Amino acid sequence: MHNKYLYSFLLIFIYVLFTANYTYATDSNNSNEIILAENTETVQTDNEKISETIIEATHEFFYDVPVSHYAYESINNLYNIGAINYREAYKYSPDALISRAEFVHMLLSTVGIISFEQHSSIFKDVDPNDPYASYIDIAYRLGIVDGVGNDQFKPGDPVKRDALIKMIITASGKLDVKWSMTWRELNSILSKFNDKDKFNDFENWSPHYISFALKNNLINGYPDNTIRPNQNTTRAEAAVIINRLFATNNTDNKNKSGEVSLLASSVNDYPFKYTKELDMVATKYNSNEPGLSQYTASGLKTRVGVVAVDRNIIPLGTHLYVEGYGFAVAADTGGAIRGNKIDLYAASVKEANQFGRQNVKVFILP
Repeated sequence: MHNKYLYSFLLIFIYVLFTANYTYATDSNNSNEIILAENTETVQTDNEKISETIIEATHEFFYDVPVSHYAYESINNLYNIGAINYREAYKYSPDALISRAEFVHMLLSTVGIISFEQHSSIFKDVDPNDPYASYIDIAYRLGIVDGVGNDQFKPGDPVKRDALIKMIITASGKLDVKWSMTWRELNSILSKFNDKDKFNDFENWSPHYISFALKNNLINGYPDNTIRPNQNTTRAEAAVIINRLFATNNTDNKNKSGEVSLLASSVNDYPFKYTKELDMVATKYNSNEPGLSQYTASGLKTRVGVVAVDRNIIPLGTHLYVEGYGFAVAADTGGAIRGNKIDLYAASVKEANQFGRQNVKVFILP
């Protein structure tokens, strides 16, 4: 009888001890503290239910990301390089859907592009005062995004899988995907999947980018042999794919120790990193000038941010920062553009004519 009471007492004592609040957080990157999270489970024993509290370590800042989470390493890596955004202090919300604006910010921050200039908003539905507005504008200048039509971007909408795929491809500098594969090759790749009927419209951009991603092993299909192009993306999924493709597997410009060899400069006291600096002679052009097209040599539609280069000096798809012009992408060529010459796209013919020739510094971004 005494043993029965003693056993009951011990069970109550253990339950009280382990249901105390062990969760806390710190915003210090240098903290060695371990954040603990509670997970209460009910276990059935001989005709008796016992509540068991499991204590699990979590991320040093985000207490809703346990170390056992499949995206923990990716989230931690992006957090350490300052590429993470969050909606609530100490919470990453890994299972929440990531918005289009949040994804653009996370993507650009991971590749080292930090907004330090205010641009007039390209899209009518993007508030210029929104913290992500300048990142969206930069992404447009670089050809990473095009919007959803009618001068709108839908910044608060969740990122669908096909839009995510397009952004990660264009962010890597590949701008001519829509013209890189034949209809036969697209059909061969997509016909293997159970939801292939979603890709009947090959005039649309979606099947081209998804086929390219599959061909180059950037993505895989789901276990049920589907691609699910219209499926929304969670914040955890976004962190995993951005970390895998840009934060950990980017081998460009690496030295023998495996580290990226970067130089540093600043604009208006805001620092940015680059791999090479070039002194170039700049002119400007506009597609409304006689004989010019609205599409560039890389297939990207002309816009402020597009520049024409000698591809032997700067490969097409390279991200740049041009002194006095801003972020740009090498997306076009020209018969007179040779050597250290660069032609900047202007908002109007008048602006292009007034610019003349100017010496500029061009920074090649990572």
